[in-house]
Amino acid sequence: MHRFADLATKIGNVLLPRSLVLDGEIVCLDDRGHCQFNDLLFRRGEPRFVAFDLLDSGGKDVRREPLLDRKHELRRIIGSGLPPIIYADYIEGSGVALFEKCCDLEGIVAKYKRAPYDPEQTTWFKIRNRNFSQMAGRERLFEQERLREPVPGWHACTLASAATKET
Repeated sequence: MHRFADLATKIGNVLLPRSLVLDGEIVCLDDRGHCQFNDLLFRRGEPRFVAFDLLDSGGKDVRREPLLDRKHELRRIIGSGLPPIIYADYIEGSGVALFEKCCDLEGIVAKYKRAPYDPEQTTWFKIRNRNFSQMAGRERLFEQERLREPVPGWHACTLASAATKET
């Protein structure tokens, strides 16, 4: 049984009749809107999908478009969010101030605003918060999960990228 089958069904229902390929992350949030990794891992919270990027819209591959164009189109399609989808907004500049404001989160991601989406070459950087309390023990948990993968490599997010290339 698929771990997030209910979430996938809900996402499909809110996006109908559109056909989209999104890049994002499944999260569980606390009352303050902060990600709770252990709630997700141990299925204690309601999962949500945070949409970072739009890769395909209605059969049109948009990965070569600049990031900001893809973000604007994603925002046009889902607005600030269509529950259970949450739009991951962006802030241009002020990276140091943003990181300091997010000090109780895992970190921030910095991307080139004109970059295409390229699964072969990373064009973004994850700036981790070394003091993030939920980081302890994660490597061990991920390794345990990888031993139970339904499909080898699913944790690396390569399946969506490969499926998009085939179409």
